[in-house]
Amino acid sequence: MAKEIQLNGTQNVTVVTREEVIIETDKVNIISITDDGKKVYCKVSFFHTSGLKRDLILWEGQDYNNIGNWTDDDVENRVKELLNVT
Repeated sequence: MAKEIQLNGTQNVTVVTREEVIIETDKVNIISITDDGKKVYCKVSFFHTSGLKRDLILWEGQDYNNIGNWTDDDVENRVKELLNVT
């Protein structure tokens, strides 16, 4: 499942891999979402020349229990929250 998240204009997104990287982008692409029964995580990419991809854990532990039946909107909102963008 690929889904594009259109941000409110171009924003700086801080991506932490082995080191912190700040890129400027106006879109985030959700490549896949996986719910393994203990956590929900997704792979995202950024519309940027680097082709940077990142795995994000959306919910795990008690947060996983609290979210229950999550929706695509829940995923989009959580990705934005984790990336600190609007």
